[in-house]
Amino acid sequence: LGNQGVKAVSNTPTHSETFQIVRKDDAPNRVRLKASNGFFLQDDSDPSVFNIAIVNTLQGEYQITNGYGPVKAPQVMQAHWDSYITEHDFKFISANGLSAVRIPVGWWIAQDPNPPKPFVGGSLKALDNAFTWAEKYGMKVIVDLHAAKASQNRFEHSGARDGFLEWGDSNIDETVAVIEFLATSWIRCHKEAHKCICDPISSFRTC
Repeated sequence: LGNQGVKAVSNTPTHSETFQIVRKDDAPNRVRLKASNGFFLQDDSDPSVFNIAIVNTLQGEYQITNGYGPVKAPQVMQAHWDSYITEHDFKFISANGLSAVRIPVGWWIAQDPNPPKPFVGGSLKALDNAFTWAEKYGMKVIVDLHAAKASQNRFEHSGARDGFLEWGDSNIDETVAVIEFLATSWIRCHKEAHKCICDPISSFRTC
């Protein structure tokens, strides 16, 4: 191609381009990469077996759910939702004179309880719990669209897959649809919320 470089012709991998990570039961950092034809990718020194060196902790919901996988991730996320913020926190916040809380959510909440992989269901219920507690203790809720589809700022808290900002004009309608979903969901429940998108690195305007 000379100096023209290489240009992708598809935004999604085909079946033959998708690999499955198969972990060793007694050593989860030892993995095999399995192709769609059933064969394994090989390393010259140790056929089909690779050692994953994790240099940092998993951060952001995409990394956590993708890293733990479809069996373990729902358990990890549910434990987080059940313990990280509870009704006791809302009672404490209200008792200390604060009248509102800000809650970050990801775009996949609009497809809960069956969001696209690797995300797992449960976030909508967690948000509904927060509204229930806020209402009980006389508080307002600011719902913050913290992660727009394709990542609006490339950071892990925006649901980025690999640190790239991929959000663009083609994602505007989807992003607006998520905001509308959040608004109408709680209008039906006679609850009030404000919406915004967090920390965009782009030229579009936010509330």
